[in-house]
Amino acid sequence: MNKKKIIILSLLIIPIVIGCILIYILIPANNTKVEILINNEVYGTYSLYQDQTIIVENKEDRNVVEIKNGKVSVTESNCANQICVNASAISNDNPSTIICMPHHLVVQLK
Repeated sequence: MNKKKIIILSLLIIPIVIGCILIYILIPANNTKVEILINNEVYGTYSLYQDQTIIVENKEDRNVVEIKNGKVSVTESNCANQICVNASAISNDNPSTIICMPHHLVVQLK
């Protein structure tokens, strides 16, 4: 190959490689899971990117976990202190944990 062809190929390949790297970095992977635990046992695992409402019932304890727009929160609980309901929603940008101590409920990202 002559020098001109190598330069042309390089000018075509470099933007493609840079574009692929940017896509990989800037677009989050849609494989983040929401894991719900009760008494330290897995109640269920759900996609963070599939909007849904999960009703978690354990004896007389009841929590409603909502996954919406890549965020998860506890929207309802029949516990006395309501700390889980008042907690901020968690997401890939805010990868925290929501805990309902009275119900032994943990909502976390995996």
